[in-house]
Amino acid sequence: MPTVRLLLAPEDIRSDDFVSIYSPMRNAVSELTEHAELAGLIAKKTPVPAGVPLRVMDCSLPFVVCAVIEPGGGEAGPVILDLREVQLCRLRSGFVNAIVSFESSDSEKEGESQNDGVPF
Repeated sequence: MPTVRLLLAPEDIRSDDFVSIYSPMRNAVSELTEHAELAGLIAKKTPVPAGVPLRVMDCSLPFVVCAVIEPGGGEAGPVILDLREVQLCRLRSGFVNAIVSFESSDSEKEGESQNDGVPF
């Protein structure tokens, strides 16, 4: 199995890549963690939590436009990331497929309303 570089350099990010936020940049974290009461702001610096699968739609460095991959295969967004503030990592297709394989709650509700609660 070929090795995949964990963190992506900005110039290695391409349209249709599956990525996730790995972490906020260290200097952004260290500024906030100096004061314990400000530690909660770290989550606000990133528009989506680390580990959430994203599909790169386009980039104009240092900005990257992504769509959030939803259960059932839908996409939400756009999410605009500033690569000066976050580090991205590439995701394996199996990871993304695991998320897509779950049915979204919206599609389950639609199916129930069309069948009046009858499961077939």
